[in-house]
Amino acid sequence: MKKILIGTLYSGENEYQECIDSVNCQLNAEVTHKRIEWLPKKEAHQKLFELFENNKKNYDYFVKLDADMKFSTPLSLHYLISKFTPDTDIISFSVRDFFTDGPMQSLNIFSNRCGFNFACNDELFTDNLPIEYDGKRKYLIDEPNPNIYHAFNPSEFQSFIFGIHRSLKIVQNKSKKFRVANAYHQQKILNSTYVNYKRENDSRLYYAILGAHLVLSGEISDSVLKSKNDYEDVFKKYKNTHVKDKILKTYFKSTPIISILKSVGFKKTTVGFLRYIIRKLIQISESKGVFQVRS
Repeated sequence: MKKILIGTLYSGENEYQECIDSVNCQLNAEVTHKRIEWLPKKEAHQKLFELFENNKKNYDYFVKLDADMKFSTPLSLHYLISKFTPDTDIISFSVRDFFTDGPMQSLNIFSNRCGFNFACNDELFTDNLPIEYDGKRKYLIDEPNPNIYHAFNPSEFQSFIFGIHRSLKIVQNKSKKFRVANAYHQQKILNSTYVNYKRENDSRLYYAILGAHLVLSGEISDSVLKSKNDYEDVFKKYKNTHVKDKILKTYFKSTPIISILKSVGFKKTTVGFLRYIIRKLIQISESKGVFQVRS
């Protein structure tokens, strides 16, 4: 059986115990589950990828399973690992997401041939770090029978943080280079969350949109999400308020690119688009690129 190391970062997620239970019941694999709890976001990710780097001789594969995720069946992990071929080093699987009510990237599995530059991750996109690999990288949509569920039972505060975190990745305050592709990806998620909220009228979906609205409108002007607990007072302040739908539509009803233009402006968006084209051309010519986890 393949030896697999699963790493989970925990900072108060409501689904944590179910995440652990789903790992413990996996079959047809020798699984070790390491958990990193209550560290600042960037530091936690560095510790996780350092753990992967230092254990490449001991395991065949490494899995980053967030604390708000769980495997759907005892054979889910076995199925996901079966998608690797001898020349594959990274696979990103979609997860079934509560907020968007659809597939979302991603659960990431790495072979032990990957090299993790764990001290070089980005402060805002904390999953973003240089990973060396010679094989293939694949993206697989795991639908309609998902093997991983994401945020399947979030608290209202957890949902509020979801919105803040996604929208901080849109506005990218104080970032020297605006990453328009990342912003577009996050805006699509929030727009889908808004549609789901209007359909389901679930308070948790509303708080996700509220948190995002506070960032996109400038009420929250932070550059990164360091600790979720930093926003407890903000959540209490706004918990009993209700933003009019016509205001929310400003940021979540238009197409993603129009929504981004409203949030960050024409100049920032245009410059980001040009840099995106240049960066893609450079990555094509390099053997070592930046692996961007769109989570």
